[in-house]
Amino acid sequence: LFAIMKKMGRPYGEGLHHLSYGMVDLPSGKMKSREGKVVDADDLMNEMTALAASEIRAREEEAVGRGETPLTEEEVMTRAEAIGLAALKYYLLSFTPAATMTFDPKKSIDFLGQTGPYCLYAYARIQSLLRKSGDSLESTPWGEDLAKLLTSPLEQAVIRTLQGMPGAFLWAS
Repeated sequence: LFAIMKKMGRPYGEGLHHLSYGMVDLPSGKMKSREGKVVDADDLMNEMTALAASEIRAREEEAVGRGETPLTEEEVMTRAEAIGLAALKYYLLSFTPAATMTFDPKKSIDFLGQTGPYCLYAYARIQSLLRKSGDSLESTPWGEDLAKLLTSPLEQAVIRTLQGMPGAFLWAS
């Protein structure tokens, strides 16, 4: 595959590297190609998108009940694809590549804990705080003015911790 990419003149053809993984099992059991028990990557991504869409719709009902504007179906599906793929990528990357692991789609889509969806939520929350302050990640001086906008002691503790680690994070919006 890498040789084909090089022959096709793809600019990334030279920089490709194979990353081998151990077996990835599902909660329903081991995948066995000889028995036809194989999960297609496209099917898995579609399942993750569907799980995310279901979660978004459940949360949206609560939001609409609080008077928020409902999302269009296109917005739901755009968010669901991003959340589903983040869940899949984060879960797979959280294991040592050579280890055999059991991929649990429902656990990976959880919006709490160490998951891709939670990382996206944290990012969206930070963006919301910055929008409310009138700043962006590139221009924000993480000083007392921004800290005053944060009402939760936990939010303030996060900012204080981040301030204590200069250069440890690369901010990008």
